[in-house]
Amino acid sequence: MLKGTAGQHVYSFNGPDRLNLGRLDDVFDDEGRVRRRNDVAFHEEGEVNATVSREQARIVWDDEIKAYRLRAEPGASATRILRDGRSIDVSAQDRRGVRLHSGDEIYLGRACVKFALRAE
Repeated sequence: MLKGTAGQHVYSFNGPDRLNLGRLDDVFDDEGRVRRRNDVAFHEEGEVNATVSREQARIVWDDEIKAYRLRAEPGASATRILRDGRSIDVSAQDRRGVRLHSGDEIYLGRACVKFALRAE
C-alpha cells in the first residue's frame, strides 16, 4: 500500500486466479445481498480512499501467458499502471486487461498499491 489506507498495509496471496480491488470489504446490491467481496479493500473514509470505486479493478491470472493481468471494472474511476516512469491507462473496455510486471505501481483513482511477485 503506497497511497490510501486499507485493512492491511501489505497483502500476500498464494496463487488465486482472481483478486478484487475496491473500496469496502463487501459490496451489496439494492436488496442487501453481497454482490462482491474485495480482497484488497480500501477504507470508506479518507480523501484518497474516496477516489477508489467500490468495484474498481481485478487482478486475474492468464494461464496462456503465465502472468497476471489488471482489468478495470466498468464505471470505475481512473485505473492505471506506473511502470518505469511511464503511465499506462487500463480501460474497462479492454476485457483482456494489461499484463502486470513485478514492481508495477497500480493507481486506483488516487490510491496506489505496488504489485510484486515473490521469488520461488
